[in-house]
Amino acid sequence: MNQYYVIKTDGSQAGPVSVSVIMEMLAKGEITTESLAAVPGAASWGKVADILNNPSAAAAALPVPSRTAATWNPLTAFKSCMKRYACFSGRAGRSEYWFYVLAWVLIWMACVMVDACLFLAMPITEVTFWVVTFIPSMAVAWRRMQDSGLCGAHSLWDFIPFVGEIAVLILACRPSSGPNQYGEAPADPVE
Repeated sequence: MNQYYVIKTDGSQAGPVSVSVIMEMLAKGEITTESLAAVPGAASWGKVADILNNPSAAAAALPVPSRTAATWNPLTAFKSCMKRYACFSGRAGRSEYWFYVLAWVLIWMACVMVDACLFLAMPITEVTFWVVTFIPSMAVAWRRMQDSGLCGAHSLWDFIPFVGEIAVLILACRPSSGPNQYGEAPADPVE
């Protein structure tokens, strides 16, 4: 049975999937007969309608282009977490979480310098930055715990000075657990 990659109507790629899964996606409205589809390893895309009309001919004619995955970096992670400001559902992979933490620390250090230069070391920008990023920081930590298969509430250990912070640090280093009760594996960066 042939497997295909499919471009959904939201622009994301699914696959490899069988013809029966393509039919289910059509029924749910995730794709249309005009959506693009291809077999693994091929160099061009065709329409889903071609696969449904003649799966064996479509398999020979529809090679898939190689897809370069986006990668996380501090700016991408920070923007992604700010877009999902108070989203505690779903999952955040290690890269997203740690790049967010790196970006947060770098911005906080810049705030410290601004306060030292402009406000005679009164923490005006530091406090403002902390207040603005408190909820997204809690949300990404919550999602990171869920990604490793733990309850997101484990991120609340962070409120216990020293011991709790070290516990969250260790738990945030755990690998992803594959598909779990909190959803599929974390997605690529959201631009």
